[in-house]
Amino acid sequence: MNPAGINDFYDFYTSNLFQTHATWRLFSAQNLLYRCICAGSHGFVWSGKQHSLLPLLSIMTQKQQIIVPANKRFALFVLLGSILFITIGLILIRSAPESNYSPILLKTIGFIGTAFFSFTGLFCFRKLLDNKPALIINEIGIWNNTSIISSHTIKWSELRGVGLTKIGNEKILFLYLNDNKSFLMKFNLMERLLMRLNLSFSNSPIGIASRSLKYNSEKLNRQLQYRISNWT
Repeated sequence: MNPAGINDFYDFYTSNLFQTHATWRLFSAQNLLYRCICAGSHGFVWSGKQHSLLPLLSIMTQKQQIIVPANKRFALFVLLGSILFITIGLILIRSAPESNYSPILLKTIGFIGTAFFSFTGLFCFRKLLDNKPALIINEIGIWNNTSIISSHTIKWSELRGVGLTKIGNEKILFLYLNDNKSFLMKFNLMERLLMRLNLSFSNSPIGIASRSLKYNSEKLNRQLQYRISNWT
């Protein structure tokens, strides 16, 4: 196991160290486990034969559950911004200000803006009331509750990779699937249209904004890559 792989497994272990009431007992053994992981790259000698810890460590990694909470502060920020743009849209619809632009054009912009930000604001309001986590990662796959589409599970067998891309000031974690067409058939018509729109510019139907999570995006990217590469 290379040092990067060791660090990935260590991230998996420490990320959920305090998620259960009994886990505090393991804290004193944390450094010991890390040493064992390091030793696993060289193996250990027992009964005159060298044995590797890597198969055991891989199983432990896949079984480890990670719960990623939603960033409700970000949802509140987007909700307040949506209310502001809805207000501007309504002003344009009711009494377009005098300008060089056509009143019909301004009213059209007002209608489109009001509809879009009403939809966005409603989504963020629902997220503020939703106490479920944003992501749950376990041996089955990734349960995703971050997007406008309904919550869903992406199995490890459906994933071929992940990628963290910076768009403007935002980092987006894209999930790349083996068969986009089959995956999209799980959703209703409106959800499929939204996912196809995402596919058109990112080659992925699912993009997760890093600011919507209370979790380090770089670390999450490494952990998902490790699980995908070690899934059997």
